[in-house]
Amino acid sequence: MKQIIILTQNYMINQELRENLTTLGYEVLCSTDILHQILYQNDFRFLNLVNLVFFSESIADETLSAALAHREVAGKVIFRIDSEVPSEETTRYWQERGVDAWLKPDSSLKELREALSETLKAQRCSPELSGINGQNDLSQGATLETSIEAIQDSLSSRERKLFKLLYQEKGQFLTRKEVAARLWQSGPTESHLAQLSQLVSRIRLKIHAAGFPSGCIETHWKKGYRISDEMLGYLSQNNQAAPNSGSNYLEIFP
Repeated sequence: MKQIIILTQNYMINQELRENLTTLGYEVLCSTDILHQILYQNDFRFLNLVNLVFFSESIADETLSAALAHREVAGKVIFRIDSEVPSEETTRYWQERGVDAWLKPDSSLKELREALSETLKAQRCSPELSGINGQNDLSQGATLETSIEAIQDSLSSRERKLFKLLYQEKGQFLTRKEVAARLWQSGPTESHLAQLSQLVSRIRLKIHAAGFPSGCIETHWKKGYRISDEMLGYLSQNNQAAPNSGSNYLEIFP
């Protein structure tokens, strides 16, 4: 996945982003015409040559929504560039329509590198998740150990670290700033808080695909995040079974 197209209304505003992407080894095209072809001519031929599509901050949400209505667009790895950190509700809304991740226009080279790494790893897990969903539903008789192992296989290292942080609080809330500080071991930045919302959304999707309830991580707008009581119950059952089965939660989430 080394080809990227940046769709924009203003070719001049994303020069630093293009330079950073090129530094990371990507071939980058920035275009206004291709966006017009997608929206008004239903011409998707150029998209066959790229794997990642970036929508510039110069593109209105309404235009983005119209572009994502085409499956040829939504099926790509989609990054939204925006100066504002999206709320969790906004993140879920756009993820349901095909957006995979967000970037700030002034993202550093390191932030860009890590965001690409996390998102592409999550995308590589998607076919496995599709196969899991419906097969490992605990209500349909799949074993608890099998379902937890499915989570292990699908979570990225940062997603696993976040899930373990919340698990260790045993149902107590951690604020967004506390979680970000522990994950990145530095003061929370707007970029980290934006990535955090995306991480939580991806964990929910993957754990639900493994057969667990979708509300495994609860959100409170003032208190932050916590593991749901129901999910803690499943993990407690797994720990109790560990001496006999060889399975152990802390081994699965090291």
